[in-house]
Amino acid sequence: MHMISGMKIECMKAQWSTTMANGIDVSYWNGTIDWQKASSKLGQDGFTYIRATFAYASMTDGAHIAVDSNLSTNWAGAASSGVKRGVYAYYHQLVSAGDQLITLLRAVNTDWGELPPAVDVEQEIYSSTNQPMSWTMQQNLDFQWFMWALERCSGRIPIIYTRATYWDEFIGLAPGRTDNTWANHYGLWVADWRQNARPLLPGVWNDFTIWQYSAQGNHLAAAYGAQGDDIDLDTWTK
Repeated sequence: MHMISGMKIECMKAQWSTTMANGIDVSYWNGTIDWQKASSKLGQDGFTYIRATFAYASMTDGAHIAVDSNLSTNWAGAASSGVKRGVYAYYHQLVSAGDQLITLLRAVNTDWGELPPAVDVEQEIYSSTNQPMSWTMQQNLDFQWFMWALERCSGRIPIIYTRATYWDEFIGLAPGRTDNTWANHYGLWVADWRQNARPLLPGVWNDFTIWQYSAQGNHLAAAYGAQGDDIDLDTWTK
C-alpha cells in the first residue's frame, strides 16, 4: 500500500502476455465503437489501448484533468469481444503529476486489464515568440516520479508513448538533464507513421515494444468499427 497526497492506494500485482500482434488505440474521439467488428479485424491476438485520463492547461483556464467519457463503454466493449486491454493516460508537464496519478488510479479502480499501463507524452509548449520550450528539470523529475509511482501502483512496468522528434527535442535536452537513461527501464511505444521498415527511435531507447505505424489519413476507422475517418494502428513486437 502506498500513500500519495493523503490517499491510500492498494497496489496490485499482475502478469501480462507478450504474444500480441495487431492493435488500435482509442479515445472519445473515435466515437461509439463496434467492438465485435474491431475484434474480428484485429484477429485472435488483437489488443487495444483505451484512453483513461487526459490533462490539459491554458493561460486563461489553468490546469485540468479529466476522465475520458468513453472509458467505461470502451473498456466493457473490448472485454466482451475478447480484445486484450490496456489503459493510457495523456500526460501534461504543466499539470501536477500527483493529481494526474490520483485521477488515473481512481478511473482505473484497480482494473488494469491485460496489458501494462501506458503514458502518452507528446504535449508541445511554445513560448510567446513561438519557440519550443523544453521540459524544465523539475518537470522532468516530476514525470520520472509519475512513472515510478505508476509502476508501484499497477504492479506492472508501464510503457511510454512518444515519438523521437518530441522526446529528443523537448525532454532529452531539458535544462540540467545530462541524460534520460532512467527511461530505459520502461517499454517504448513509438509513433512513426512514415511507413519505413523500422521506426525512428528516441535516442535513449535501442528498441521498442509497440509501434504506432499509422494514424492520419488511413481512412480505416469504419473497418475497425469506429466512427470518423482515421484510427490509430499499432503492432506489438513478439
